[in-house]
Formats: sequence, C-alpha cells, structure tokens
Amino acid sequence: MAFELEEDGIVGPFESNELQNIQEFIHQLDLKKNGYKNIHISSGLCRQLISSTELASKVQQYFGDELKLWRTNVFKKEKGSGEIAWHHDRHFEDGDSEINFSNLQNHYSILLALTDMNEDTGLMEFIPTSHLPSSDFKRDARPFHKRTLNEHFLSLPSGLVNKRVKVPLKKGQFMLFHSGTLHRSLPAKKDKEIKRYALVARLCTQQTNIPATLAQNEEVYDYPMSMDKNKTFLDKVVLVSGGTAGIGKAIARAFLEEGAKVCILGRNKERLDKTTSEFKKYKKRNSLLSLQADVSVESQVKDAIKHIEVEYGRLDIVFANAATNNVKGPLASIDLDIWQEEVISNILATSAVCKCSTELMKKAGGNIIILGSGIGHEGAADNSAYAISKAANWVLTQTLAKELLQYNINVNELIPGPVITAMNPNAHGPQWKRPEDIIEIAMLLAKQNLRFGATGQSWAMKRK
Repeated sequence: MAFELEEDGIVGPFESNELQNIQEFIHQLDLKKNGYKNIHISSGLCRQLISSTELASKVQQYFGDELKLWRTNVFKKEKGSGEIAWHHDRHFEDGDSEINFSNLQNHYSILLALTDMNEDTGLMEFIPTSHLPSSDFKRDARPFHKRTLNEHFLSLPSGLVNKRVKVPLKKGQFMLFHSGTLHRSLPAKKDKEIKRYALVARLCTQQTNIPATLAQNEEVYDYPMSMDKNKTFLDKVVLVSGGTAGIGKAIARAFLEEGAKVCILGRNKERLDKTTSEFKKYKKRNSLLSLQADVSVESQVKDAIKHIEVEYGRLDIVFANAATNNVKGPLASIDLDIWQEEVISNILATSAVCKCSTELMKKAGGNIIILGSGIGHEGAADNSAYAISKAANWVLTQTLAKELLQYNINVNELIPGPVITAMNPNAHGPQWKRPEDIIEIAMLLAKQNLRFGATGQSWAMKRK
C-alpha cells in the first residue's frame, strides 16, 4: 500500500540495512529491566539505528533538515500485551501554546520495527488524513503535559475509524508520519510465545521550543545524531569568548573533539580567521561558528547570541574567558584613565557574555564557567587592574549563581593557576601549565548536573 505524506500523513514502509545492529540492540534491550524511554542518550546502537544513512536520507527527503530529536521510546509487546487506544504523538506546538493541527511543518515521528509487526505480534493501524482537522472531530489542543494520561487516548467518530488501515512491518522496516496522525498498536496474540519491539523517535524543527516537562536539555540532540557514542558533549552548543588563543582556544578545540557545536568569539579578525582555518574540519560538519565581536560591548555580544540561536537554536555551555592584562606597575605610578579602561573592559567582557547568554540558556538550563584568577582572591603587587577585575568576576559568579538557580543554570569560577599564554610570554618553570592542562576540569564543570551540580563555587588548580 502506497501512502502520500502530505495527503495521508504517513509514508513508507522503507527498508533499513541495519539488521545486524538491530539484533544487537534487541539483545541490549533484553538485558534491561526498564529504561526504554529516551534510550538514545545511553545507547550508541539506538543513535546508529535512527540516524542510519537510509533512515536519515528519508527523513531529510520528507521532513527536511535542521531538525532536533527530543524523544525516543522503545515499546515492547509480549504474550497478549494489551491494546493501546487511538492517540497521536503531537505533544506540543511551540512551548505551551495550543497545538495547531493544521500546521504540518514542525512535528514528525519515526517508527522502526525492531522485530516483525504482524497479526500475531501486534501490528500498527493508522488513520490516513487524520493529521488534518476534521469537521466531526475536535481534538484537545492543550500540550500533553497539561492533560492527564487518560486524556491522551481518544474516542473517535465512526467516520474516522472506518478509514483505518493495517500496516504490518517486517524487522528493519520503518514508517515516517506527521505526529498528529492518529494511530494505535494492536495487541499480540495471547496464545503465542512472542516478543515484539518497536522504536519510535519524535522530531521537531530547530526553532521549536520544547516544554521542559517533556524533554530535559540533556535529552535533546540535533538530528541526525553523531555516530560516536563516546562523545561527551554530543551536539551540545558551547560559546567560548576569547576563543582564538591560549586557554580559550584549547577549550574550544576540546569541546569540538567531544562532539559539541562551538561558537568562538574574538575581536581580532586576523586571529579569528587563523583559528577558523585550523578548525576547518569542524566547520564542514556545521560544528563551528566563528564570530568577530568585542565582548566588552553588549550590542556585539547580543548580535552573536542571536546568530547562535538562528544557527543552532540553543545554548548549553558558556566559557567566559576573554580578558586583557596589560596595565602593570604600582598603582601610584599608573595613569588611572588607562587603569580604569582595563578594569571596566574586563568586567564588562564577562558580564555582557553572561547577561546575553542566559536569555537563550533560560529555556533549558546549562553551565557557565567564568575564568578566574588566584589574584582575584588574594591581590597581587603591580597588577591591580587585572586583580580587581578578576575579584569582581568572582563576586559576579556568586551573584549569578543565586539569580540563575531557578533556571537550572550553574555558574562557577575556574582558576587555572599559572598558564603559559601570550599574556605570560616569559613564563618558565615547573609550576607553569599549558592551556591544554586546563581542559579536564573545564569539561568537568561543563557537564555538571543542571539540578544538583555545584554552583557559585570557585574551582582552583593552584598548587601550593
């Protein structure tokens, strides 16, 4: 039976060439007692299956690109497991706004048969055209989390039910459908020793706002997903200010290597272009965004954040690193106009990045790491401008941690200790670190739990 996506709301079945991975995935499922929801977070095989070449190419053909995956579910049926009533998978529109069932352009579903789905094991029934409004049937337009579970299942008029079609699927076949299309899964035969698995993935466009109660930030990924299950920051979006040199550049590279999408900000165009050229392989994978901006100027940072939102639709991690340290000598001998310029510039460089970033991060939470300095806690002779600006940033860290706690945004200071960078060109001796030595603790702070992780703390890498 052939279906038309726009007319019927469904299309397929199509064949997958992932039978070996499917078999391994079934074995993985058999070992699990529970935890079938959002298994794409923990299973590289799940990511491989729903992002395989065959499946992803069909998704792009029928749904377009620039999608994000916000949920996966594996459904298991065995020995007469009960029938599921009619329902649809359109759980929200954009945030908590009412669902518009006439809008077919932003919510989609994938159904992949992990085992045969037939009359014995329990097949699928769809109602073609039911993704469109019907004159004799009105749906509840509230988001899923605004309804009870019973309200999720629907009683349909006979006119709609009479249009239903049975769709058996062989192991490895998959269907694509608009999430508003009505469907149900029939029960397995009670007298058969059977077990049936099916994987469902839900997609929406990059700009769609997912209610926090339906998908936590850690659960949402760009589609298709990276195939490497070992990537710590798979498709997370990271902003690194001062990302063209020293510690910032090392951190940006590390995030890219761990699967993140990284935006680096730098005010020096020549250095920005050079860094972009060095990171060119990530640019081709749409994982690198290089923007020229003076982060001490709020309007330029705002423009950069808008660019990130358009490009990636989210922001998960901020590494506020940019600062200068050029004013040296005893305070009594320094021109206060020059001194004041560095103090204010450094404070604004951190404050503007944090202020503008949090407007995008508030949707789903995240981690902010502010690069601090030991002299911001202890002071330092002949370096008052830098010390005072770093002291201000430490107080800012504590203040923002309190202000942003309600949004599940952690804010912490990272003190790297002495590091060999352009800021310290004559550094030498065993106490001096390389920028790469900072990566481990930066990554630790960046992957903290958004609800229970440390916030308002100073993490120092100093050695006494």
